[in-house]
Amino acid sequence: MNNEVTFPVGSRNKTTWPWVKSPPTRFKEDGKPLPKISIITPSYNQGHFIEETIRSILLQGYPNLEYIIIDGGSSDKTIETIKKYDPWITYWESESDSGQANAINK
Repeated sequence: MNNEVTFPVGSRNKTTWPWVKSPPTRFKEDGKPLPKISIITPSYNQGHFIEETIRSILLQGYPNLEYIIIDGGSSDKTIETIKKYDPWITYWESESDSGQANAINK
């Protein structure tokens, strides 16, 4: 995660994971780099749920994460929420597509 920008406080009035940070996860440290893990979230008009999804992935604290969000051109608050977490997302886009399979294949 980017250390230059403060991680956003969740926009929901909740006091449990993923709305508050949990203790850091401990990952095996044997001197070898941890493998890169890629997570892709396809989305379309999921403004009510996308922040919880993003936070649940990012707050796990995995150090070698590639996080990609492919949005199908949402017209709700999805893009606003994605932009809030932009410093911690590897890549995201929002444009019309032909569904979840197409979004993941991108």
